[in-house]
Amino acid sequence: MLNLLRRIFIKDYQNVKNEDVRVAHGKLSAFFGIFTNLIIACLKIVIGILTLNISIISDSVNNFSDMASCFVVLIGFNVAKKPADKEHPFGHQRVEYIAGLIISVVIIVTGVTMIYTSIEEIIKYEYKEPNLIFSYISIGILAFSILVKLYQALFNIKMSKLIQSDTLKATAIDSRNDCIATSLALIGIVIEIIAFNNNTIIPLSIDGIFASIISLYIIYSGIMMLKESVDPLIGNDRDIENLNEILEYVESNTDVLGIHDVMCHSYGPTKKYVVLHVEMNSSMTVLDCHRIIDDIEKYVKKNFDVNLTIHADPVEFYNIESDEVKFKLNQIIKKIDPIITFHDFSLYDKDNLKILSFDLVTPYDYKLKDDEVIELIKNEFDNKKYGFEITIDHN
Repeated sequence: MLNLLRRIFIKDYQNVKNEDVRVAHGKLSAFFGIFTNLIIACLKIVIGILTLNISIISDSVNNFSDMASCFVVLIGFNVAKKPADKEHPFGHQRVEYIAGLIISVVIIVTGVTMIYTSIEEIIKYEYKEPNLIFSYISIGILAFSILVKLYQALFNIKMSKLIQSDTLKATAIDSRNDCIATSLALIGIVIEIIAFNNNTIIPLSIDGIFASIISLYIIYSGIMMLKESVDPLIGNDRDIENLNEILEYVESNTDVLGIHDVMCHSYGPTKKYVVLHVEMNSSMTVLDCHRIIDDIEKYVKKNFDVNLTIHADPVEFYNIESDEVKFKLNQIIKKIDPIITFHDFSLYDKDNLKILSFDLVTPYDYKLKDDEVIELIKNEFDNKKYGFEITIDHN
């Protein structure tokens, strides 16, 4: 059905790297969600009111919030497709992350509202005999809702993978969570029917208890989705799925002696950037160096659709004094901790001192402070002969 809808509603549907095609996929998912959530929300609210079942009513409210979330997705994709302008030179695709953020907040607020109603139901509980006809109808509607939500989850997870959308991934997770929530409401009804058929009076509000569990699960899923939406806004490298392949390609170039200081950032699912430093022989001409780097950057853009920027660091060979000091530095650092590494080493004269310039790489949560590590290194050298220019990197 997914591919059928894509063929019907999306022109050139297989070209998912095209921004217009990508946005069309997002809109299709949003409209599909609006239509299916409206159907099951209306069915649930009717049967929930008829049976006075708070867990079904809570579940229907959740479905109405899902429908509102789909409108947010629709608006998000419409804004995200706007081209770059003077104020936003990298485009507007990060609006999708904001849409995901709004969806997460709506889900959390819905969950908090529902748990308040559920607790009130538990406190004011009075036993009422269930209407078996309505109960069986409820079971049918909830079972239908579970199937619809399950298909929504599969639909959106496939769409999210096709167009690399965190917003649709969040929507898929929400649909999956709804399956669990609705299943709990269904179990509650089944328990009430079994108890009634066995002439057992339930002293607790099964309805309110299951509605509370549903609400807590909705709040939890909203918090998890909030984190998923906030991460790319703050900045991380998880969006560069083929980063290792890119690095392997760069390192495979015989003129590249090493790679360090890899930085990744993204301005949206199709606006990905990688900046890295490569070590190259200092005897190479600037023109040759530029040509090699230019070829690498063009290849990565063409084959990985990632904007790569490379900074070249010269590596000096066959300098006996520099090699001896570098060897000594390496031994000192290994003695402090083998986990520490260094790169961009150079030795030059300044103010009657031999200046050791290098980048030191330590873990983010390292046991020693940066200043402490630097001091341990300096203490191993003659401070009347050597000076230091040390930059700390974290891995």
